Amino acid sequence: MIRCVNIALLMAALYGAYVAVREEQLRRELSVQHRMLAAETGYLDITDPDKVHVVALPSEDPLHFRWRIHVPANYEMMWRTSQWGEDGISSTGPAENFIAQVRFRKNQSGYVRVFRDMKIGGVGSLGGRELQTFLSEKWDQIERVQLGTDGPVVVERDDVATLLQLRMPEAMAREAEPVLPEAWGRKLPVLYEVRFGTKEAWKTADDAKSISGAQGR
Repeated sequence: MIRCVNIALLMAALYGAYVAVREEQLRRELSVQHRMLAAETGYLDITDPDKVHVVALPSEDPLHFRWRIHVPANYEMMWRTSQWGEDGISSTGPAENFIAQVRFRKNQSGYVRVFRDMKIGGVGSLGGRELQTFLSEKWDQIERVQLGTDGPVVVERDDVATLLQLRMPEAMAREAEPVLPEAWGRKLPVLYEVRFGTKEAWKTADDAKSISGAQGR
């Protein structure tokens, strides 16, 4: 009788150990899946709901840039790009999350088109024929700076942040200056840039730039 009880207890213990091992394996599998989904969808842990949170999303195309962005409640966001001047996007209601995208693609004529979606879409060309000819075999040398590639970034309300910047290395910029129109030469080495901030943050940044420029003259 005692032997039967011991055997039953042993079997119960073995079954319990099996269940524990299986549960741990399932937990690990779910944890891996969660990390993969979080990376794909850009999971954001909102540490301060009164600030902007940004994380870059993965992309198979090196010239397709994506982000998940959290905008706090009553935050008026203004975008500026090097292509289309200044665009205002107001977000003065409840807090929200959205996907922002910038994509560069060549058309049949060889021109690079820029597709932008920051809740409001936009399409344009990156420079003119001279720039396209100069860049035709040099795109792999362009330096790319993308906010949030190393993990979520928190942006203060009174800060202006750079979401994306494409720039020429210094040696390439010097090579490009003689062959590009003067208007483009003044922009180098930056080819394309997207920045954001509130109206108040932009005013502070513009005022500081104006003072700095006046002092430099």
